Amino acid sequence: MEVELSRIKQAETMKIHLEAELQTAQKTLEEEHVLELEMDLYLRKLEKDNEDFNLRILMLSEESSALMASRKASQNSHRQLQLQIRKLERKLQERILDSTAEDEVFIKMQHQAQELEESIKEYEAVIQVLQNKEKTLQDQLFAAEEEKARNLTLPGNVLNINPKSLLFEIANAEMDESQVDFSSFVKLSNQFKHAHRKALSVYNIVELEMMVSLLRMN
Repeated sequence: MEVELSRIKQAETMKIHLEAELQTAQKTLEEEHVLELEMDLYLRKLEKDNEDFNLRILMLSEESSALMASRKASQNSHRQLQLQIRKLERKLQERILDSTAEDEVFIKMQHQAQELEESIKEYEAVIQVLQNKEKTLQDQLFAAEEEKARNLTLPGNVLNINPKSLLFEIANAEMDESQVDFSSFVKLSNQFKHAHRKALSVYNIVELEMMVSLLRMN
């Protein structure tokens, strides 16, 4: 009987022990289940994060490609701008050279214009001198005609001729006074500039005779 009681006590003790182990196992299972749920949630979160990360990588890749294309286009534009700037610099240099050449031509033209003005003044002075000579020649021709008429009326005075009047008598015999074109003197002065300058300082009958002869030959 005592043996049976001992066995019953052992069985109860074993039962209690097993129940305790069972409770512990259930508790462990519950904890593991909770942990498993948490791990599942974490894995799902990781998958979601991985998808987001992959999407972000894709977006960054597309942005990088767009930036590369934009950079390449910017580099091409920069090269084109550099070429245009070089062309503009060459054109500017050409314009500067042309402007310098034009300035030199303008200065030469100004110098030539000044020389022309001086020549015109000189020729105007020559014309004035020739006009004065024309008046003097006309006066002397008129005096020579009067002297010639007076000598013709006086017998024996044919050889009584003023030597200075000989030139004007020759000019009167060879050239009609009304047809004397003193513009030819101007033309002659253009051809013989140095001779006319000399004529401005030396006024004598011999030079007038030479100029009349040249005019007659012209």
